[in-house]
Amino acid sequence: MRAPTPPPSRLATALCVTACLLASGCMSMASLQTARTLPKGEYQVSVGTGSMDLAGGQMSGFLLEATARYGLVENVDVGVRTGLGWSGIDAKWQAYVDPRAAVAVGLALGGLQGTLTVNGEETKLNIVDVVLPVYGSFDLTQWFTVYAVPKGVFRYEGGTGGGGTNQLFGGTGGVKLGSTSGLFVEATYLYGIAADSSSFQWNVSYFYNL
Repeated sequence: MRAPTPPPSRLATALCVTACLLASGCMSMASLQTARTLPKGEYQVSVGTGSMDLAGGQMSGFLLEATARYGLVENVDVGVRTGLGWSGIDAKWQAYVDPRAAVAVGLALGGLQGTLTVNGEETKLNIVDVVLPVYGSFDLTQWFTVYAVPKGVFRYEGGTGGGGTNQLFGGTGGVKLGSTSGLFVEATYLYGIAADSSSFQWNVSYFYNL
């Protein structure tokens, strides 16, 4: 007897976990930025690594990602990100700033697409994320900043056998070590309502301002 097909959101979540494990890469939920926007005309690049625990810690995947940001106009910067099998873009508007603290809001879009062969059968996987983050950061010193990024993720999950939507809520907390170059060190927790599962991710990334 053939096992019943799981609900679309759970099926897509299972496919995502499989893709992460087989391709050694997941779609990162990291922030890798504080609430402060880059000055107009300035660039920042970063490269880093990390890991993600999925399905409440039952499975895990390895992360590699690179980012590039650009100060578009005063109080607005934009960025592109890529990793193993996924990519994304984002924009951030700095709503409040003083010499020590900043608050910003953003919008990000990300996608993962791939084809897996499991037991001789081809399986397609498509994920599209719309992310709404709110950034808050505080400069303890010129080279040490703490930041928090609560966020909501609205996700479409599709694959062989069906598709569906999921909503994830949680946030990122981290520190920035350095001024014009240094490290981002952070952790992210998200809970998926439709899939009824959680994910935890940590990241370390080296950044350099140009």
